Amino acid sequence: MKRLALGLLGITLVFGAEGAESPEKSAKRIGDFTLKDTAGKDWSLASAKDAKAVVVVFLGTECPINNAYAPRLAELNKEYSAKGVMFVAINSNKHDTAEAIAKHAKEHGIPFPVLKDEDSKVADLFDAKRTPEAFVLDGDCTIRYHGRIDDQFGVGYKRAAPTRRDLAEALDEVLAGKAVTTATTPVAGCLISRGVKPKADATITYSKQVSRII
Repeated sequence: MKRLALGLLGITLVFGAEGAESPEKSAKRIGDFTLKDTAGKDWSLASAKDAKAVVVVFLGTECPINNAYAPRLAELNKEYSAKGVMFVAINSNKHDTAEAIAKHAKEHGIPFPVLKDEDSKVADLFDAKRTPEAFVLDGDCTIRYHGRIDDQFGVGYKRAAPTRRDLAEALDEVLAGKAVTTATTPVAGCLISRGVKPKADATITYSKQVSRII
């Protein structure tokens, strides 16, 4: 896997591509969750119960690939909102503050709710790894597509136009009541910066931990 580490404002961004996952994992049903948007208001998945499909896309504020797709996401939102599709973005990066997320959404013209995922709990729920990473949920909140938005931007390349509109094609099939032909695609982008979680079975000993402090 090709990777490039870039130091930016003291943050290390790791670029790469996740391989496509199995169709069985993509068919996971997502339970309700509630997060706050950039205005501090609660947004829950249950509020999308009348939508024919929901697009959940994980975004950050600094990833170049992530930012290159902001205009495309706005276009897709405009194209599919009239068809009963709801879009929502989630920022699960530990280092991205609510203020930074709100500023980023405004500067990049993101027209749908952007939510702050404290402790990356919802990212864990989806098993999201990178930004931008998109999920399509059907009317039963079951994942029908997981992967990239399209193949125009990636690590070390930028095409004049995408050769396949992966997210759009998945939405068309879900709205038509069909099985998604390509349910998973590789995701190129930056790793979501999760916080370090303590191990539940960690054991503190005098020789390994305490003696080094004294």
